[in-house]
Amino acid sequence: MEWKKYIFILLPSFFTSLLTYAQIEIVTPQNQGIAWGTEVHLRIKNCPKESFETRINGKKLIARWKKSPYKNEWFTTVSLQPERNYHVVVYGTCGKLNSSSAVSYFKTTRQNPIEIAEKVADDFISKRKAKKLAWNWGPGIFLHGLIQLTRDSQKSEDYVSYLKTYFKNKRGWRLPKINFADRCTSGLVGYELYEYFKEIDGLKGAGAVYRYLAHSKRNSIGALNHLGTHFYSHFYPQSIWLDSLMVAGIIGLKAALHENDEVLLDWVLSQPEIYANVLQDSFTGLFRHSYRVKRKKQVPSSRTFWLRGNGWVASSLIDMIELTPVTHPKRESLIQIFTNLSYGIAGAQMEMGVWDTVMNRPGYAYTEGSGSALSAYALAKGVRLGILPSHFFDSAYKAYQVLTSRLIKTKNGYQVPDTSWHTHPSGPLGYKMVPRLKDVDYGVGAYLLMATEISKTVSKNPIN
Repeated sequence: MEWKKYIFILLPSFFTSLLTYAQIEIVTPQNQGIAWGTEVHLRIKNCPKESFETRINGKKLIARWKKSPYKNEWFTTVSLQPERNYHVVVYGTCGKLNSSSAVSYFKTTRQNPIEIAEKVADDFISKRKAKKLAWNWGPGIFLHGLIQLTRDSQKSEDYVSYLKTYFKNKRGWRLPKINFADRCTSGLVGYELYEYFKEIDGLKGAGAVYRYLAHSKRNSIGALNHLGTHFYSHFYPQSIWLDSLMVAGIIGLKAALHENDEVLLDWVLSQPEIYANVLQDSFTGLFRHSYRVKRKKQVPSSRTFWLRGNGWVASSLIDMIELTPVTHPKRESLIQIFTNLSYGIAGAQMEMGVWDTVMNRPGYAYTEGSGSALSAYALAKGVRLGILPSHFFDSAYKAYQVLTSRLIKTKNGYQVPDTSWHTHPSGPLGYKMVPRLKDVDYGVGAYLLMATEISKTVSKNPIN
């Protein structure tokens, strides 16, 4: 009965905790981070009502705060001077019994996005030796982003050396059997390494990917089973996933063009229509996650759209459009599918600049970085290639600003946060339960793709 004497101590603190909220937190800009441009996006959380005061460098901020779609969150945009150091302090009652405050120190910058991306790449590389990276989709996306950065970077020699080391250690028994989609992504980088820098180290692995794409059995709708002939394919129904369109799309297109395989080329360029026919929503233009072939069933069955998957599709489609011969009969279809998807993506973007991981339900789960970066990449490139109207770049640019202000400063550069972990087809709750992590290979790769593409426009036409 000894516990009874403690209950009178514990109960008051328990009920007090129900009346309080967590400490105010500044979401953007990240403490010790950067804000790109002069339009700075401020976002705070853990405050149920606008009962707080904000000061920047000691001066009270007069700004119109807006309620975020997320509970107890607020956001606004302020104009600041470039290349200056700032500190923002937010304090108030925010429903707590005692007041709280938060502070963030940051710098506004107009530094070339390439230079910022280099710091992101350098931080990741400092902790991952090239020979230790797996031959899998996550590292493959990072390397794909890295090689695009390498084309415009002053550090290209260092990055090419890193890429060559990766492929030199993926030969013989170190190269896994290519038997499903996830093991194809690094092949894209092998072709790119040769195309951009005439280095042959990646061609052996890329050739294995080519043979898989060219000779694997197609399912009844003319696509590849996402799990191929992998062990898992014996337990999971035959299906296509959004992820697979990158494999059957831009990776397959690179392979077909390099190997001069017209049969594979025609098959690859037929894939977007196949995917759109069974997965693209006619109203929003967005794609569901997967389609079970034998049961003719979409997953999820509800109108739920996963952000990163739609980012994969959009980025793959615009890359395919860039490479598809103008005279090819499928090119117009690619443009139409991409345009419809782009309107859906832009329409789902939250006013604060990024997207929810369940993109058609703002505020339902959480903001997600990798899908937001892929979406921004696709929209920005669509504008640059003349496929999309110029106002789509505004959406991409705002996403870039917000995602850059979320970068975490380290001794070696910057880390990329807010990347959702591996995600399987499910309903909205399933997507919501996937945890977010920082410093994830494919999240870093997505940021590098976005930053490299944004730089192509802002370097020529400076914005704020």
